[in-house]
Amino acid sequence: MNRLSIALRWVLLLLSLSAAPAAAQGADPGPQLRVEARMASPGDLMVGATGALQVDVLTSTWFTQPPELPALDIPGALVSGPSGQATIIRATIDGVAYNGLRFAYLVSPAAAGALRIPAIRVSAQVGQSASPLAAQTQPLEVRAAGPPGATTGRVLAAASVEATQEVQYSARPPAVGDHVSRVITQQAQGAQAMLIPPPATPAVPGLKRYPSEPVLTQLSDSRGGFLGGQRVDRIDYVVERAGAYELPAVDIRWWNVATNQEEHLVLPAQRFEARAGAAYQAPFSVEQDLRDMGRQVQVRIPGGWLTLAAVATVAALVAWLGAPWWRRARAWLLARLAARHSRWLASERHAALALRRELARPDNRLDALYLWLRRSRRAVSLAQATAGLSPALRQAGADALRDCYGPQADAPRGFRGLRQAVPQWRRAFLQAAAPVRAYRLLPLNPPAPDGGGHSAPTGDRQ
Repeated sequence: MNRLSIALRWVLLLLSLSAAPAAAQGADPGPQLRVEARMASPGDLMVGATGALQVDVLTSTWFTQPPELPALDIPGALVSGPSGQATIIRATIDGVAYNGLRFAYLVSPAAAGALRIPAIRVSAQVGQSASPLAAQTQPLEVRAAGPPGATTGRVLAAASVEATQEVQYSARPPAVGDHVSRVITQQAQGAQAMLIPPPATPAVPGLKRYPSEPVLTQLSDSRGGFLGGQRVDRIDYVVERAGAYELPAVDIRWWNVATNQEEHLVLPAQRFEARAGAAYQAPFSVEQDLRDMGRQVQVRIPGGWLTLAAVATVAALVAWLGAPWWRRARAWLLARLAARHSRWLASERHAALALRRELARPDNRLDALYLWLRRSRRAVSLAQATAGLSPALRQAGADALRDCYGPQADAPRGFRGLRQAVPQWRRAFLQAAAPVRAYRLLPLNPPAPDGGGHSAPTGDRQ
C-alpha cells in the first residue's frame, strides 16, 4: 500500500467523523414549534360582517403550558379575541407528526379597503424543552369591500337576522302618567353584537321618550364557538295626555352575505289608547290645615310627665357618667363571688355533702370518702383518720371497709355501715379540731378585802 492510498483513507475517516454529528442532528432536530395564520373564509371580507382569522399553533411534542397569543390590532377593523376556547388539530409536515391548537380572532372591517394583518408572535412551553419556544406567522393582506348596490348608511352584514318586539304596559288600559315599554331584540348570525345598529324609534307626540342602554350579548355554540350577536333595546314612554297613540313600525335593513343582496325586516306598529287620569283627592283638606297653622297653638303638658322626664334624664346621665365605675364594681363583685365559690368547693362541708350523695347511691366507689378525710383530718386512709377516736368508731370503719372490699364482700351492708358511722366521725373530727379555750386563772396576788395593798403569802405570816 502506497502513501497516497493511506492519505485518502485518513481523509475519508475524518469526513465520516465530521458528518456523524450532522446526521444525528438531522435525525433528531428536537422539539419544534410552528405557527400559521389564514382567514377561515377565502375571498374578500364584507364591511360590517365578521370573519375569523385562524391561527394554528403546532408542536412536534406536546404543550406543557397553554400557548400565549398577543392582542391583535388591525387598522380599519374591529378585532376581538382570541377566546379561551381552541380546537385540537393534527397534521403531518415533511414526514413529522404535529399536534396543536387552532385559535380564532374575529375581524370586522369598518371601511372598504385593504386590511394589513401584521405578523403574530406566539410563545409556548413544550415538552422536552428547557425554555419556551417562539414562532411567528407571515403578514397577511385582506381586502374589505362594501355591500354592492346597498343604500348609503350603516348596514348590518350577516348570514341571517331575526327581530322581535314586546310592548309592556304599567296599567291596562294606560292612563296619563303611566308608562309603556317597547323592547326590541335583534339576533344576527355571523355578526358581532356591537356591530348591530340601533333600531330607528322616532319620538311620538304626547309620549315622553326614555331610551335605555342596549344589552349586547355574544351568541356561541355549546363548545364556545362564535355564532353571532344579540342586541336588546328598551324604550320607555310616559303618557303625557289622553288619546290614541301609535308606536311607529321599525324597519331593519341588513345585507345578506349568503345571497349577496340587501333585505328588510319590519316590526309592525303598536297602537294603544290612554285615558285621562282620575283627579287626585287628598285624604284631608290642605287649605284648612294651612289656616289652622296660622292660629296660636297652646300645648299643655301635665306636671307628672315633666317630673318623669326629668327623672329619666338624670338617671340616664348618671348611668352614662358612672359607666366606668359600674363596670369596675361588677368586675369586683364577680371576682368575690368566684373566690367564695372556690373556697366552698375546697371546704370540708362541700366534701361532706359529696360523701353523703355518694353513699346514697352505692356504686362501689369511695372517692368522696377519701376526699373528705383529706380535708377534715389531712389523712390518706380511714385508719389514719380514726386513729385518735374510740375503739367502737375505729372498729365501725374497719367493718365497713371489710364488707365493701373483703373476701366475703357485701357492698350494701358496707355502705349502710358507712352511712351510720360518718356522722359520728364528723362530730368527733369537729370536736377534735375545735380551738382550746384558755383557762381563766386567778391573779397571783389578789387585792385585800379592805382595798389596801397586797396581802403577804400565808407562809410568811408570824
